[in-house]
Amino acid sequence: MNLEDLVPSYTLCKMIPRGEFSDSAFVWLKRRRKHVAIRKSYMAQSVPAPTLAEILEKLEIKACKSVFWGYSEAKEFKGEPPLGEAVSFALETWFMQEEEKENELP
Repeated sequence: MNLEDLVPSYTLCKMIPRGEFSDSAFVWLKRRRKHVAIRKSYMAQSVPAPTLAEILEKLEIKACKSVFWGYSEAKEFKGEPPLGEAVSFALETWFMQEEEKENELP
């Protein structure tokens, strides 16, 4: 297992709005190749790469249930799904939650 297995894909993380997950422990770097690194103070412009725990911390309880239900369903059909799939699903759920919040504004 490597760091890339612990976070959502680069493509998905690039969709994170500026300022969100700015305290994430990991970031995606794009130099010669894309890779995940531990965040350093000088990496402010890097793409955040949140872990499952960091994403779940920002989800409401009902959204967390959705993540765990989706993971358990995938596990039934495919055996043990890769952790990266669960993390990506959690981030997609966070995107949906944020969109719902925006739609609720008057």
